[in-house]
Amino acid sequence: QMIMAAPPPTFSLLFLLLFFFLFSISSAAQCNPSDKKVLLQIKTKLNPTNIAFSDWDPKATPDCCEWFGIDCSTSARVTSLNLNLDVFVLAQQIPPVIGDLHFLQSLNIHGNLTGPIPVSFADLTNLQTLELSSGLTGPIPKSLGRLKRLTYLDLSLNSLTGSIPSTLGQLAGLTYLDLSNN
Repeated sequence: QMIMAAPPPTFSLLFLLLFFFLFSISSAAQCNPSDKKVLLQIKTKLNPTNIAFSDWDPKATPDCCEWFGIDCSTSARVTSLNLNLDVFVLAQQIPPVIGDLHFLQSLNIHGNLTGPIPVSFADLTNLQTLELSSGLTGPIPKSLGRLKRLTYLDLSLNSLTGSIPSTLGQLAGLTYLDLSNN
């Protein structure tokens, strides 16, 4: 009669590690529900049928962290929204609801958007990079001076009016500022 020896301890340890690894992948956090709601509101406001938003479909891709132009933190909060819209014809105003993405660190909405810079952007207190070039009008909101973590601000190629708010001088960490062609 053949006696089976117990597997070596290293084999058992490897199996256990593999099990925990696979479990952690399958149970990884998905996009925060409130962030997803805001993103879907942005899509609706801009143009839900535009090809730029074709994969912003919660039925096809439930995890909004996998959507085009979106990056998330390890805690599944939206930290980057990149809608470089040069190739898409939208001609819409920037939806103020973007100000509800409180964990946002980088916002790039370049091209084809019109209207003023929403005052609600002052609520994006984690924002480090803000690129809003091409097509905007109106004054630069004084409230942008509340974005204390901002290091990069590009408001070029717009039709912004009025003076530069003195509150921008309060942005001690700002290393890049482009207000050209306004």
